[in-house]
Amino acid sequence: MDKLHRSVPAVELKCPVQIGVVVRDLERTTRLLGSLFGIGPFRFIEWPNRPDSKYFYRGKDEHIRIRHAFVQVGPLELELIQPIEGERNAYREFLEQKGGGIHHILFEVDDMDQVVRSLSEAGVEVLQPELDRARDGRS
Repeated sequence: MDKLHRSVPAVELKCPVQIGVVVRDLERTTRLLGSLFGIGPFRFIEWPNRPDSKYFYRGKDEHIRIRHAFVQVGPLELELIQPIEGERNAYREFLEQKGGGIHHILFEVDDMDQVVRSLSEAGVEVLQPELDRARDGRS
């Protein structure tokens, strides 16, 4: 049996809390979701939002600038992501390869460091560590 096919899960997931979608045009997408489905209001942020923020992708420190729009839809947070600057990042790569769409589903975990270790030991490559950890330490 290889590392990825296990009798015991490498990680126990809790509830999904976020769906992340990469888009080409954040403003257009938020207007469309608002007019078609009544979703909103959106909270917009640009990242990096602190001078000490770092972005690592495939093990290397990379320059990146992205815009996000967040909105709560029932129990899930919808995150829309538009890459603005930087050529080597998970969002730009996804947009170029897939043309946009669902990029990630975020599950709450108690110990992010342990999850990363367990998945690495199972042979899963970590492309991009988390951008910022929640203030209470959850990831």
